[in-house]
Amino acid sequence: MEHCRFIIGASCRKKMMEEKLDLDEVRKEINRIDDEILQLLVVRKEQTYKVAEYKANNRKEIRDLPREKEIFTRLLLKAKELGLSLDYVKSIFSEIIKDSIKLQRFLVQKQANLEISNKIINIAFNQNTSAFSLRVASNYFHNSNLNLDPCKSFSEVFEKVRNGKNDYAIVPIENSLGGSNNLIYDLLMENPLFTIGEVEVPVEFTLVALNNAQLENITDIYCRPEEVILCNDFIKDKRLKVHYLSDHRDIYSKLKEKNSLTLAGISYQSSIDPEGIKVLSDEIANQKKILTRYIILSRKQVDVDDQIPAKTSVIFSTKQEIGSLASVLNIFKDHKINLLKLESRPMKDNHSEELFYLDFEGNLKSPSVVNAINQATNICRFFRVLGNYPIYEISLDLE
Repeated sequence: MEHCRFIIGASCRKKMMEEKLDLDEVRKEINRIDDEILQLLVVRKEQTYKVAEYKANNRKEIRDLPREKEIFTRLLLKAKELGLSLDYVKSIFSEIIKDSIKLQRFLVQKQANLEISNKIINIAFNQNTSAFSLRVASNYFHNSNLNLDPCKSFSEVFEKVRNGKNDYAIVPIENSLGGSNNLIYDLLMENPLFTIGEVEVPVEFTLVALNNAQLENITDIYCRPEEVILCNDFIKDKRLKVHYLSDHRDIYSKLKEKNSLTLAGISYQSSIDPEGIKVLSDEIANQKKILTRYIILSRKQVDVDDQIPAKTSVIFSTKQEIGSLASVLNIFKDHKINLLKLESRPMKDNHSEELFYLDFEGNLKSPSVVNAINQATNICRFFRVLGNYPIYEISLDLE
């Protein structure tokens, strides 16, 4: 009887090992396929670059809507034949097509603005936003030769571009959950820099801890003050005690230093967790989809090609009269200019008066935009253009 149990046990173990071996082989094959997909994306991007160069050199339209529809129609028919989900295929190729359009826009902008060249580009950013700033830089400059200069404060970021030590600055100006970054708005007013681009970055917060930690045992967390605001519901629900850090990169060293299974930290899904650290919980923010809008700043204004949808940002103050703000806004209405955002901030030297920050659709080359700005300038106490730049969001008509 014991001999039978041994044979059955050995047989089960052998079967389990074979299943494990098969699973390992399947995973290896999946990894190989994923690597092949990445290589094909590189090859596709090389072809896209050729198309972009041709369009830029021959002044062809960037958007070819019939071609975009043709691509999606063909792909969705093929997906149906192969038994693939149409939504799945549509979402994948939407991102591929958007990336292609962004690359084409970049090359057109590069031709119009020679300073965006192949030389080494020096970029200042706040060290607390390093992971996202790198993504913004790669997205906007399309893998140009980048030299990133981390700074201790946003004031230092602005100063280093203003005095010529860096070519560009990358700063977060607003968050879809936390709202506007008032410090950045104040620095825009105080510094003679221009906004030349924008990039929206999705932010997904995770709870990280030592490898052996369990979520139910966590009592304390390390994070920055802004992360408490964005993840407040999760923190309250788990009744966690908060310990503040100024730099989220210190979380990992703190967790290892304390070596406690009751401690955790808030990190970003885009971050690479070091050895000995694991993710305990995903998507812990109050809002599932959070976007942070970053702007790229320069000492020099850029020209936006008139075939690229553009946005203009301005700052102004009005006379202390009834209806003065409405009079300014009505000018843009009369010129059929779509207003995108309006913010107000108290003046530093006179808190009873307001500064207004306005974003609107339009290119500075457009006569209607030029006329609207001239008319608004005439009735405002102060008016300044902060920048004219390509709109980041790309809409695809897939119907």
